[in-house]
Amino acid sequence: MAQLLPPKGYAEGYHDNVCVLGNSGDPYLAIQGIRGAKCLDNTPTSKQLFDDGMMVSNNTVYAPDGKVTVQCGGTKLTVTQFQALGYDGATKVAAGTPPAATIIGWAKTLLSQE
Repeated sequence: MAQLLPPKGYAEGYHDNVCVLGNSGDPYLAIQGIRGAKCLDNTPTSKQLFDDGMMVSNNTVYAPDGKVTVQCGGTKLTVTQFQALGYDGATKVAAGTPPAATIIGWAKTLLSQE
């Protein structure tokens, strides 16, 4: 379940991750809303409140056909639309699902077992 974006000072971040989604159009980021503004409405206030509450950057998202969404409140955007508003510019979306051996390799590296 999505939650409200944290207020300024909480240092919430989602960056330098690999996310593998199972279905076309699944959200890689889902937020219930922003206190004090409508989500992702392309206004300076909305952008500032989002940036104050969360840093999203440099992720790699895999989806079966490369279709990935971002949801905030009642707004649903593609990652391309989200990035066009000035959010999360360094995140990349890749079509397809990596082989299981690749995913296991990432986990081993992350857990420093290899």
